[in-house]
Amino acid sequence: MVKRVMVWSVSVLALLLVGCILLTEFDDLQTTRYEVFELPFVEEGQVPEFDILFVVDRPTWNDAVMWDIMDEATQETGIMRDALGGVLLDATGPPTNTSVELHIGVITSDLGAGLADFDGCEVLGDDGLLQSEVLSDDEYSGYNCQPLNDGEKFLRVVNGVVVNMGSMEDVGAAVQCMILAQMTRTTGCPIKQPFGAVKLAIDDHRDGGNQDFLRDEGGLAVVFISGEDDCSAYDPSVYDPALFSPYHCFSQGLDCVQVGDVFTECSEPVEGSLMPTADLAALLNAAKGDSSVVVSVMAGPYNADTGVIVQNVSDLGLQIQPSCRATESGLEALPGIRLSLLKDQFADSSVFQEICSPDSGLFFDELAHKLAAQTSYRCMPKVPVDSDESMPGMQADCTIEDVVNPDEVNLEYRLGPHPECRYSGYSVTCWEMMAEENCTMGYKLVLARPSSEDLATENYLVEANCLVHMEDPR
Repeated sequence: MVKRVMVWSVSVLALLLVGCILLTEFDDLQTTRYEVFELPFVEEGQVPEFDILFVVDRPTWNDAVMWDIMDEATQETGIMRDALGGVLLDATGPPTNTSVELHIGVITSDLGAGLADFDGCEVLGDDGLLQSEVLSDDEYSGYNCQPLNDGEKFLRVVNGVVVNMGSMEDVGAAVQCMILAQMTRTTGCPIKQPFGAVKLAIDDHRDGGNQDFLRDEGGLAVVFISGEDDCSAYDPSVYDPALFSPYHCFSQGLDCVQVGDVFTECSEPVEGSLMPTADLAALLNAAKGDSSVVVSVMAGPYNADTGVIVQNVSDLGLQIQPSCRATESGLEALPGIRLSLLKDQFADSSVFQEICSPDSGLFFDELAHKLAAQTSYRCMPKVPVDSDESMPGMQADCTIEDVVNPDEVNLEYRLGPHPECRYSGYSVTCWEMMAEENCTMGYKLVLARPSSEDLATENYLVEANCLVHMEDPR
């Protein structure tokens, strides 16, 4: 039995945030070996604040049905209340037990058409400015929404309570009031520019209309909710109404392998007409630091192997076919290819879910877990091995177990091994590897334990048996 130096009790819904690693693939037993570590490890810290930016579509008149599906999704079992108001706000857990201060804002993907003369589009649209409207009490009295305090543009959450929306204190309900308010604002402008909106929100307007939202310290989460793909362009000539369509954006911003009407293996061209996803990724990372950013996407699914179908439709020309449909609501979503390419650049600090039939409980649970995992960290003393470098993120070879009554003769026993979260989801105790620049070795091992599986005893520790490099390979 490895000598044990620390026992860490896990509180209800708290996450064990541990271990840092930068991994590469090695099979040479002279350079790698399995080693057993106890969680937590020797380095620790916490993020005292988090800024969360929701980016939503204003539905055009023909897809206002998105309101219905998102209304149902965000009410489902009070998921935002449970996730954002629960796990996230008590995420630091022992030993620090410090609540995270949140700023939560909402912007839309409507940036108009720039200088292009596009019927139905304003010049600037919502211009990446924070939208403080809430659902009207006249039409939606059942939500009990209240306006933000005078002059406020975003939610402020302190110790798990909203402090600037009148008597409304519930985090999930307040977020719901603001997100769904934008989905009642139909528009005649079909151009969706979520990437451009984020750039404006956190860069151009940082010291102007969105002042005080983005803070220098702490973490940042950007949550995209869209039924189409991004069409952000630096040059507004892309929005020529004689040419514009979702397919036009697709052709200007992506290179794909075409066989008949199927387009697979889509990637960004070296010099495309749309805003490179790498530009936005770099902007997000520069705003907060590489390992303090979480990107979540709820959109139409895209699979690089099965690809996208583009068909020539009479009187309409080339049309991208939806990648998902919701039978009851009638919502159809185009594949979010560029949204997926951005998400992939954040590897394990990202979440994706199909918008047509969203499991919102899972989506917001995963988002909350990703945010909570950023609020504190523990760092491993050795660098684990990446078992498959071809896959995004970290593919660590670990066995994670609870050891109950450690070192007590005839009383010690083990629970586990726990599965990896990417395969099991977060409804059971699970683990995953995440980047963490504050750790000496560059990554951390995060254990998520739902309240339903909280151990009845405080006399236990968590043990990780991982394949590691004997020397730092970097």
